[in-house]
Amino acid sequence: MKLKALAAGLAVGVFWGVLLFILTVVSLYTGYMETQLGLLVGIYPVYEISWMGALAGLLDGFIDGFFMGLVLALLYNAFASCICCCESSCEKKPEPKKKTTKKKKK
Repeated sequence: MKLKALAAGLAVGVFWGVLLFILTVVSLYTGYMETQLGLLVGIYPVYEISWMGALAGLLDGFIDGFFMGLVLALLYNAFASCICCCESSCEKKPEPKKKTTKKKKK
């Protein structure tokens, strides 16, 4: 089974971007995970805990997640095809023919 790299990239990108946006907005109002989200400033230079930072996190998170999903799907496809070629169980064996019995007409 092969993964579609573009679809995986979009899925992971949307997930990570929206998650970062929601966590930033929650932290903005409640202070929840403010310290941990503050560490992301080193990864995403424009990111901060504010409304503009939430939008920047949405965009940066999408881009980062997109490339992560894309690379992950490509690596999965490469390793899956390599492992499949090395295993004898991946070889398609012909199915045995079923014996058919003919009924005699009386």
